[in-house]
Amino acid sequence: MEEIPPVGDTTSGPVPLARLEPGSPGGSAAAGGPASRALPGRAGTSGTEGSPQAPAAETSAGAESRPPRIVVYRRPLMARADGDDDLSELILEVVVEEFARLLGMNPEDVDPGYPADD
Repeated sequence: MEEIPPVGDTTSGPVPLARLEPGSPGGSAAAGGPASRALPGRAGTSGTEGSPQAPAAETSAGAESRPPRIVVYRRPLMARADGDDDLSELILEVVVEEFARLLGMNPEDVDPGYPADD
């Protein structure tokens, strides 16, 4: 978890709630930069619900292997939530969406309780 997104992530569009760092398989690193997105269906956010996109990865020789990582931003999440219960639901939605994106699936397939039209 990080407090806020890096400055470059907020220059166009809404402030992202999370980002997916795809990691690097074997001896290569994903050099394409982390994928960022905002949660669809929330005021001041955008995204493509129902159409997950696999992160693009370029390889670079000699880099060490690292697993994928989902980074959530505490302050944007807290600013969008209307209390502790709403914050818990919002965090779950963001993590389910990023995990589904990592797997190349729809969020509804990862979590059947995922709100399709929130």
